[in-house]
Amino acid sequence: MSRARELSKLGNPNIITTDSDNNIGFGTLTPRSKVDTVGVVSATSFYGDGSTLTNVATAGIGTALSDDKTNPLNQFYYTDQTFRVGVTTTIDAPTNANVAYTQAAEIEVADGVDLTVADGDSWLVDVLGISSNPILGGQPDNNLLFDSLYADEIRNKAGTGSPNLPYGLRISGVTTASGPVKVTDTTDATNSITGALIVSGGVGIGLSLHVGGDVSIGGTLTYEDVTNIDVVGLATYRSGAEFGVAGVGGTIRANGDTTLAGVVTATSFSGPLTGKVTGDLNSTGFTTVTNFDTKGTLVEAFKTHTTAWNSAGNLNISEGNLHYNSTNLGGTGAFLNVISTAGINTDLATGQALNVTAITSVNATTAFVNALKIDGKGTGITTSWVGGSVPTAGGGSGVDTYSFNILKTGSETYVVIASQTKTS
Repeated sequence: MSRARELSKLGNPNIITTDSDNNIGFGTLTPRSKVDTVGVVSATSFYGDGSTLTNVATAGIGTALSDDKTNPLNQFYYTDQTFRVGVTTTIDAPTNANVAYTQAAEIEVADGVDLTVADGDSWLVDVLGISSNPILGGQPDNNLLFDSLYADEIRNKAGTGSPNLPYGLRISGVTTASGPVKVTDTTDATNSITGALIVSGGVGIGLSLHVGGDVSIGGTLTYEDVTNIDVVGLATYRSGAEFGVAGVGGTIRANGDTTLAGVVTATSFSGPLTGKVTGDLNSTGFTTVTNFDTKGTLVEAFKTHTTAWNSAGNLNISEGNLHYNSTNLGGTGAFLNVISTAGINTDLATGQALNVTAITSVNATTAFVNALKIDGKGTGITTSWVGGSVPTAGGGSGVDTYSFNILKTGSETYVVIASQTKTS
């Protein structure tokens, strides 16, 4: 009776139903296939390739070459070489694991699709290490994320910037950077194998090079088409310097000797001028020469005045030691004032002397010079006139010449030998 009751339950349409197409439903009144089951189906085994099964977890070593368990090929397996990702996917292992893997040796990501590995997870490709291509992981203990990566772009997880490479990057081919390359490491360089950037080969630079620190060159520095060399600071030449063609333009030797074929122009010269001067020596300022030896023509420039020296006249030796006034001298008992740009007391050291000559046109005997000032001062000057007397008259025509030998005996203290020469 109990078995009959159980068997009678099979006639309940909520348990087993059939439709006009002979579809059988278990737990459903509207079967959608020959056998449509609602709930869990348990069996000791399943037959067929299982290609249409869904929600079936796969974690084996591959697909058997034969579904027939009696066939030896059932114990031989294969895995696809390439797996194509056609939709945006995030690889995120469950909390009880941190590694996901695939048996495929190559992963192909479709255009416009992202493949992301979640934070804290790792992803292994060709986990079995059975690829026929050694570049793609054909090694027994393949445990790498990638052996080869093929991509048009690599970005960070957010897709907004560059990825982080905490262990560095090795590049064996040509690297092209379309934007600036910045090295933030601050290690200084002491030789060719130290520093923040180390290059074993040569470096070609198409534009300017700016170096904030010192530059050391172990070999020869060669440059072409340099018009100007601007050196800020001290330049040291160990073996001397050549200007123009060697031995022609000029040479500065390591011992300081200098040979120049052209003209040397300077606003001033400091120190003694020793040796011989061959050629022209033109000086327009205050020049001190010791033991001057010349075998050529000594030419001296003179300053021309057109304003008459009446009661006084300035002789600026910065414009030359010889002064000529083309306008007739005026005044009775005039004086001349010897000056310079820096001042005679500054230009002339104690124990040095200078000669100043003044030539002026005259047309009256009443006009003459009988006194001298230095730097505008008449004190501290002891003047002695050649002939023993101070001039009391000038020439009536032609020019009169006044010559003054000035000897500095102390600060603002001078001995002056003066002379007057008349012409007609």
